Amino acid sequence: MAFTPKYVPDLNQLMAICEQNYFILQRLVRDWEHLAELRFEASSQLQYRIKVLTCAKYTNEVEIRQLSPSLPAILQPELVLRVYHDAQVCEVIKNKNIARIAPSYDYPNEKMHQKDEKTQNNIFLNDWLKFCLEQGMAHPVQLA
Repeated sequence: MAFTPKYVPDLNQLMAICEQNYFILQRLVRDWEHLAELRFEASSQLQYRIKVLTCAKYTNEVEIRQLSPSLPAILQPELVLRVYHDAQVCEVIKNKNIARIAPSYDYPNEKMHQKDEKTQNNIFLNDWLKFCLEQGMAHPVQLA
């Protein structure tokens, strides 16, 4: 049996993606302290929501989810992000199917997560945020 070295995440790639995610999210969410949620509509059947879950001096937790009435809930993505304003990065910390995303996984594994699951989730977030920025019409909902 040949020795296979343990997967080591490419931290430069991951941090570059997390920085891009932060700057795109900053263009979408301009007022962190007063925003309850932001909705984007690419069409009547393709809607997204960014909801601020917690707001602290240097960090926020944010949920981004798809709200498409014609699709079953299981097919609608949902991510929880942690936004670090001091470091200017945003990373996916939870996904609908994974309560806590580890930096890497052995492969194969019981739940069949990819070795680079964290990187893959952040790339997906990057694509999603770009789509919201380019295609969505934003409707902010302010805190009362």
